[in-house]
Amino acid sequence: MKLLLVTHYSASHRGGVEILADTIARGLAERHGFDITWVAGNCDPPCDPPLTAAPVPVCNFTEKRLGFPYPIWWSPLSYLKLWRLVGEHDAVHVHDCLYHGCVLAFLVAKLRRRPVLLTQHIAMVPYKNPV
Repeated sequence: MKLLLVTHYSASHRGGVEILADTIARGLAERHGFDITWVAGNCDPPCDPPLTAAPVPVCNFTEKRLGFPYPIWWSPLSYLKLWRLVGEHDAVHVHDCLYHGCVLAFLVAKLRRRPVLLTQHIAMVPYKNPV
């Protein structure tokens, strides 16, 4: 099975979502033979094999300047890349519904009639910044 994994950052960012997404993806790839492509912002080094990296350009000023992680996909080419990738995969696994790229992936998957699995990691995020 070809699975498209979508998170806001790659595993090297070392947040809870990314660590868990990496653990799940590696288990699916190594134990069950899934072919997994990971779409995430390009502000960190991409994932390692057996996963395939598909980084997209993001603006990460919200984390750097405002103190909360919310990378924004800024390149229209990223949207085209996502459209193509969703079409090439059997299903889409989105980690968390909060992030820009994750919402885009969900919408594109629905438009392309691909099944979506949404893993919601936390209900309320205790950000320092009230915005």
